[in-house]
Amino acid sequence: MRTVVVGVDESEGARKAFDWAVAEARAHGARVVVVHAFQPLSGYYPYSAVEGQHLRAGIEEETRQAAEAFIQGLLSDAKAHDVEIEPVIARGRASEALLDCAKTADIVVVGSRGHGGFTGLLLGSVSQQVVHHAPCPVVVVPRHSEVP
Repeated sequence: MRTVVVGVDESEGARKAFDWAVAEARAHGARVVVVHAFQPLSGYYPYSAVEGQHLRAGIEEETRQAAEAFIQGLLSDAKAHDVEIEPVIARGRASEALLDCAKTADIVVVGSRGHGGFTGLLLGSVSQQVVHHAPCPVVVVPRHSEVP
């Protein structure tokens, strides 16, 4: 079965990319792998080592739960009901998670801008990394595009 990989975060561009990926999967009888990555926390915490570990673990668990809830919200969308969807929540950099999933994909879909970067740039750092390093075709969906 063909595979469409799509990277998502909570941005509007990611929602457009998800809709595009679902439409593409439907048109070609493919499944969709939805990838949401989160960064582990780093930095100084004014707590003991044990307290700091518990704090980081709690925050990472909350982040994971928020990612799961976001993906479930996407999956509840009526547009996605007739397509096989596999959610992947990855700990680490989004570009690395997408490139890892791209190894077995037919196509990777990303939004043109996510949460980071500078206003006015056409591509974010994640989409640039994926465009330059993916082993398969990449589609960058503009934020303001109309998805069928």
